[in-house]
Amino acid sequence: METADGAKAAGELVKKQKETYDAAVALAKKTATDRTVSAEERTKLTAAANTEQKKLLALTTGVKQEEQRAFDAKILAKKKEQEIIDKANRVILDKTAKAKIYKDLKKVTFVAQSIKKVKFGEITATSYWGKREDHHPRNGVDGNRETYFALQGGEKDAFWMAKFAVPRTQVTRIKITSRNGWEYEANNAKIFIGEKLCGTMPAKVERSKVYTFDCEAVGDFVKIMTGRNDKDQKLTFANLEVYGTD
Repeated sequence: METADGAKAAGELVKKQKETYDAAVALAKKTATDRTVSAEERTKLTAAANTEQKKLLALTTGVKQEEQRAFDAKILAKKKEQEIIDKANRVILDKTAKAKIYKDLKKVTFVAQSIKKVKFGEITATSYWGKREDHHPRNGVDGNRETYFALQGGEKDAFWMAKFAVPRTQVTRIKITSRNGWEYEANNAKIFIGEKLCGTMPAKVERSKVYTFDCEAVGDFVKIMTGRNDKDQKLTFANLEVYGTD
């Protein structure tokens, strides 16, 4: 504000000095041809006009400097204003970001604490090989990787299925361990939670390997279907685990 007032005051001085200079020039011109005015007097008047011109130039320069200072002050004020705004925005964003982080962290912590291995109820399959106990459907979830389940084969739409102990279970992850031998019978097998397809075994399953499938799904059961919908495709695996929340 002070800089702006200074520029205005300097402008008024320039205006007055311009009037003084114009008057001195006019007087010098008028006496230049006046024979009644001596040469010495004309010289003095011309010198006076030059002096007033120098004063005008000096004041004009001063005005320009004041205007530049006023402009610089305005830019600086605008910059400081923007800095304050940016700082305020950062504070707001920081608070918002922190609140979101805490909220997400709380949610993740809650979910992490809630996720557990899902318990199973009834275990069934369309068949199991030779109706032998060492190929029984329940072997697929007994937690022992040395035991295994194996389909009889020779049927279409064959599957293995385990109902959840708690209906409408929220599932987040499935782990299936391939059998140590005949593992290829699980090639392309499809894993469902309810009616949702949550994973497909690779075309070439490796022996005794754990395959993990992350899947957000809600269902009453997990089901594994053979990789081919024909009578030649069998199915076998060592162990299956499902993780989620009730």
